[in-house]
Amino acid sequence: MTGHLFQGDCAMKDSRSNKELIEEIEYLRQRVSRLESEKARLSRLLEKEGAVSEHISRQYLDLVHTMILELNTSGRVIQINKRGCEILGYDENEIIGKNWFDNFLPKYFGPEVKKVFHELMSGDLPGHPFFENPVLKKDGGERLIAWHNMILKDPSGKITGTLSSGLDITDDFYTSEALKKTREKYQM
Repeated sequence: MTGHLFQGDCAMKDSRSNKELIEEIEYLRQRVSRLESEKARLSRLLEKEGAVSEHISRQYLDLVHTMILELNTSGRVIQINKRGCEILGYDENEIIGKNWFDNFLPKYFGPEVKKVFHELMSGDLPGHPFFENPVLKKDGGERLIAWHNMILKDPSGKITGTLSSGLDITDDFYTSEALKKTREKYQM
């Protein structure tokens, strides 16, 4: 671009003709349009890759034979895998968004677990990696779950919730209790 700026004046002189300027503007518009199209294409590709990645991650979660549960800082269920739904007897859409402590723990045990959870979310406890507690099934029954827990944090270090892996140990517990009773019976 040739031209000069007059001292004290913000106007710039350009020796190009209007036709040349119009052609350059049209070229730039076409270039912007091509860039926007490419951006949209790349965005769709990333969304597709993200969806594929999310689908694969979901398959991994559904493959394991333990309950996988994600809670936000208020105790609402963000994610639960297929095994978790099977243990509880609910469809996933009946669980997501509900408060875990108010809906899926027996009334007699909920307050204790809820207290520990809130201490974790406030950062008052360094972590509670292992915990056992009963869960309440849709039919009113209970199952004993051995939990491995981790605190989730965002990139800035702020606590965002928990991720837990729960193994149903109900049958093992009752087998162990029956074995204890049998031993006690024959030792007396």
